[in-house]
Amino acid sequence: MLLGKTPGAFEKHLPSATQEFVKTDFGAMPMATVASMLGQLQQPGSDLETFETGSTLLRVEEPRNEGSIELSVEDEIDGGDEAQLRLALHIYRGGRAMPLPFVPTFVCRMMMEEDVWRLNEIALDLRLPLGDAGWLDEVKQKVEKGTAQAHEMLVLRRMRMLLAAELTYANAYPAVGFTCTASDLAGSDAGHPGPRAAMLIQDEAASPLADEYAFVLSDCRGAPAKHFRLAAVPENPENGERAFCSDESGKIRFAEDGRAASCLEAGERLP
Repeated sequence: MLLGKTPGAFEKHLPSATQEFVKTDFGAMPMATVASMLGQLQQPGSDLETFETGSTLLRVEEPRNEGSIELSVEDEIDGGDEAQLRLALHIYRGGRAMPLPFVPTFVCRMMMEEDVWRLNEIALDLRLPLGDAGWLDEVKQKVEKGTAQAHEMLVLRRMRMLLAAELTYANAYPAVGFTCTASDLAGSDAGHPGPRAAMLIQDEAASPLADEYAFVLSDCRGAPAKHFRLAAVPENPENGERAFCSDESGKIRFAEDGRAASCLEAGERLP
């Protein structure tokens, strides 16, 4: 309905009276803005997926932001010629739900008119129980998790940079293969790249994660090395930050306990 690409795909699901009204100026209706916003979800760089069954209506993957947005049905009431849907918006980053202080929900009331379901009313619900101490404590915990998630987003970006640098390094210096010495990927050598200073990444000390996460390269076997392991471990795993790891496959996994060993041995694949 809202994501239809054919002309009038949205308007035909409006009540007859509303259709007559918008013939004069569709821009006068607030829903025109909503339809436009949802249409932007199909822009290049985002992967939109819709679902015919199940509670999830649509999911938008945003690879550049390591995240996704989901619109799901939280509740549905079927009254014959009338129906009510309660929809909720969820935002994820790195496979985790974003710590929003509330979940915005949309109540859509539909009516059957001339054998077509018409959108009769939309209500936006934002519930903020400010007097609920338990809710306030939950918000505090979510804010703290938000800080951890911000670190994790930076970690994933640096990991992908290191993985790409390893592949470039191995191709540039086939006699060496992969390297387990981070300085081989960084540094400078009188302005000329070399196997001991390939100038592919910034120095570790210059990373904004220098005091938050430790990045460790290991297991460079063979001459040339055909294998390596990369682990990113939080300095304070008790804060709820996860450990991440990968290898020459480029597939990133994580461990909730924040330990490199757990990730390398039985880490869960990142979505």
